[in-house]
Amino acid sequence: MIIRTAIKAGICYGAVWYTRQLGVWGTSDDTHKLFTEIQHNMEPVCQSVRSQIGYQPPAMPQSGEIKFIANYYYNEGVKSTFRFVKMIPCYIGQGIKKAIPNHLELDSIHLCTGTHPADSVH
Repeated sequence: MIIRTAIKAGICYGAVWYTRQLGVWGTSDDTHKLFTEIQHNMEPVCQSVRSQIGYQPPAMPQSGEIKFIANYYYNEGVKSTFRFVKMIPCYIGQGIKKAIPNHLELDSIHLCTGTHPADSVH
């Protein structure tokens, strides 16, 4: 058990050390250089695979488009999170309504607002 844990820790340490030497954990310039180098080295392999399978994938979008898409989906995620947080009282009320027997007349109370329909004037 101890040997197994030591081996796993050694592999983890080695992976972190190696990626640090490559520049993954360095500055953004180091990481960009590493990415460019990997991309350059992988291009012949990718070309070979593309020719063998006979499929040419579409070009990647420009960096401006990627930033826009990332910002859009990030903002949508934030909005959805706050919509969910806003609806938590309703979800709790609906859960209570399902958990408590019907004879307690909870059906007549609007659980999201806590008001009775007779209290509102139309």
